[in-house]
Amino acid sequence: MTDVETMNNRKLDELAKGYAEDILAEVEMNHAGTVVGDAIAYDLARECAHGSQWVIYYDRAHELCRNCDIDDGEEYARDTLANLGFSPHAIGYNEMATLIAYGELLARILRAINSGWWQHRKGN
Repeated sequence: MTDVETMNNRKLDELAKGYAEDILAEVEMNHAGTVVGDAIAYDLARECAHGSQWVIYYDRAHELCRNCDIDDGEEYARDTLANLGFSPHAIGYNEMATLIAYGELLARILRAINSGWWQHRKGN
């Protein structure tokens, strides 16, 4: 690996928490107290996961899959493929790794958002 440290569960959780904090700040600043805020938070989480270097680059997606607990990502990949009517064998190894990495990162961002949401509401 070049300029990026090896991915592991702790680093992936930190990455997800950083995304979640940015998302919560955005929602709080522009959409506080609206029902739309929840949907926007989810959309922003999807954008963060979709644009992450750990999802878009095959080598990084493989590293994430090798070094992290990917239960949520594997479930996301199975559900996504099933919803599209495909077998998990219908896509290549690289595409499967990026799909799993995306699902895992998205799940962790959403958990961090939910955790932050409750912390924020407890403070008010």
